[in-house]
Amino acid sequence: WTEIADLSLLAAVELERLEQAGLPLPQSGVDIEDESGAIIAELELAWTDQQVALVIEADDRDRLIRKGWRIIEQIDDNSIDQLKQWLLD
Repeated sequence: WTEIADLSLLAAVELERLEQAGLPLPQSGVDIEDESGAIIAELELAWTDQQVALVIEADDRDRLIRKGWRIIEQIDDNSIDQLKQWLLD
């Protein structure tokens, strides 16, 4: 999680909440490309195998959902519960 903290735009307290929730380590700064190789979204945090991501840019959200990704846009109790369901169940 220390490496993620060094790369992420999220506050340390937000990352601590994710770590304390027992979530697997995500990737940070993942670019998603379309079929032509153009970057269509930038993921702040991503669990790529499960196609789960935290996005900061709202424009990225719709593009990702169309590609089958499950998205959260903030770190709060509800989003942490959702992440647990998606990643740990």
